[in-house]
Amino acid sequence: MPSVKAKWVKPARDVPFAEGILVYNGTGSAIPADSLVMPAGAQGASLKVSLADASAAGTTKPALFVSKHGIPASSYGVVLPWKMVTFNTVGRAIGDSVFLSDTSGEFGFVAGTVSRVIGLVASVGATGKVWLAPTLMLGVTAI
Repeated sequence: MPSVKAKWVKPARDVPFAEGILVYNGTGSAIPADSLVMPAGAQGASLKVSLADASAAGTTKPALFVSKHGIPASSYGVVLPWKMVTFNTVGRAIGDSVFLSDTSGEFGFVAGTVSRVIGLVASVGATGKVWLAPTLMLGVTAI
């Protein structure tokens, strides 16, 4: 009988290990860790992803994910439906909205061309925490 590792049984705090999706980066360039990605087709049995942005074309795909780690070009990596990330949140308040940026794969506190909330400020400071949950926040205009 196979054994079950404890990290698969415990509730997640920062990274939902059990919800990870193996994807293919077919963009031709590396995807950095904690970047926002969207589906861009298929590569064999895997989902192919590209960096997401707030342009009209970038938000027509409802499912957005967060890269768990850097994904080299033409390689496989893991994306998550949500992730707690470290980000400079000075001048913000807990619960402030975080928006998809016009810059591919990035997020910030100002709405991009198409306003899309993708997370919330969880703690304030130079090394504050932001809860990125782009698919869970689908349809939310501001908090």
